[in-house]
Amino acid sequence: MRLLCLLACLALACGDDDGTDDSDGGRTDGFTADTDGFVDDVDGFVPDVDGGGDDPDMGSDPIDPVAGAGDVEMVASSFMDDDFGFLEGPHWQGDRLVFSDLIFSTPARQTIYALDADDELSIVVRPSEGANGSGTSMAGDHITCLQAGRRVARVTGAGALETLFDTYEGDRLNAPNDLVFSGSGRWYFTDPGYGVNAPDRDIDVHGLYLVDGTTLTRVWDGTTDQRPNGVALSPDDSTLYLADTADAVVRAFDVGSDGTLSNERTFVPDANGADGMTVDEAGNLYVTTGSGVRVYAPDGTLWGTIDVPMTPANCAFGGADRRTLYITARTTLYRVAMPIPGIEGR
Repeated sequence: MRLLCLLACLALACGDDDGTDDSDGGRTDGFTADTDGFVDDVDGFVPDVDGGGDDPDMGSDPIDPVAGAGDVEMVASSFMDDDFGFLEGPHWQGDRLVFSDLIFSTPARQTIYALDADDELSIVVRPSEGANGSGTSMAGDHITCLQAGRRVARVTGAGALETLFDTYEGDRLNAPNDLVFSGSGRWYFTDPGYGVNAPDRDIDVHGLYLVDGTTLTRVWDGTTDQRPNGVALSPDDSTLYLADTADAVVRAFDVGSDGTLSNERTFVPDANGADGMTVDEAGNLYVTTGSGVRVYAPDGTLWGTIDVPMTPANCAFGGADRRTLYITARTTLYRVAMPIPGIEGR
């Protein structure tokens, strides 16, 4: 006991730090980039927030999320008699997981599904105009990016899609892809232009947009050769991560008090196939890539890779304790138990 006390005192005297934050998002799937392509979502460390005593505490050694992960389990690969076409956009909403099937070749079957606590599937919206990334607003609204519909919409209680944004400064959006909400209620969405050919493009920028109330502002301009895809925020909202699938990098930005971005830098330089992303309470960033779900510490160090039977497109934490990582991978939905919970509402 005396030895433990001595060690604790030494740790306090040395002022152990628990780290900071940083993140990602993107996707490659064999679809042609400018004609029918798809693509899409990460971060760092945090103290014990639920009193359970098993979260990473300030000053303690960080938990290795990959070493502590369980086995990857298949959840579903079809609904009724229909095999899934291309799954995307997982998001935990209340007591269920919502996710999308893009299948652009069959517009009538583009669908947003819900998976309940008993693993029962149901249809939320069909057809869904190629709904991709989803999120929940502070008011509790289900917001989604309609990639084929070229707009961002709210899902109504009747399963309809109510347009929130379809233009920027009078020009039609290209193809909204993924989004993330901050703790302040502001949110961001990417517009990489997948599926839109040059003659049909009104905006010659593949950008990242900030939504503050009803005001829409483009906060990052990418060229039409770049593909801003997945987007995520650190636990304290101070760092935004942006996956660029075309450049195979995950960028990081400082987030100002007004939601604007500064200090752009490369967080992951070799993110081949980077698509969707998410963050856990410790600030670790989970990036879906061509090699699986790669997990990075807040300082950019690679913890390792969660192997998935199919190439993943996106991921999100869910479950009652937020310790289940759901992964959409081509035609199958997977899940894996994780040692660190995700962030509520993300």
